[in-house]
Amino acid sequence: MSLRRHYRRRFLNRPGNHAGAYAIADIRIYRGRGRSAGKNGIDATLTLSDCSRIIDLDFNVYDEASARNALYKADLLRTMVDDFVTAYEKAVAEWREIDDPSAQ
Repeated sequence: MSLRRHYRRRFLNRPGNHAGAYAIADIRIYRGRGRSAGKNGIDATLTLSDCSRIIDLDFNVYDEASARNALYKADLLRTMVDDFVTAYEKAVAEWREIDDPSAQ
């Protein structure tokens, strides 16, 4: 038996831009499955799609060690995405200054 604890699907592009880019986050707690019969766990997947490329990142939990590792992986990805957004905002601002004809 599994219980869905979180599900989100979002399109990544604004309407009118390229279709096919999306993110899906799915977290389910299950009972009686896993590596050992009768154990409980978590199946968690983050799916990212852009055009024809799709990746699935798994954050499954079977024991305390896998829980620590999955949380570490999720936190590291969050930090990297936050850092990427900050750097990208700066790059876009710099590009706007360079590309703006009125600034010359």
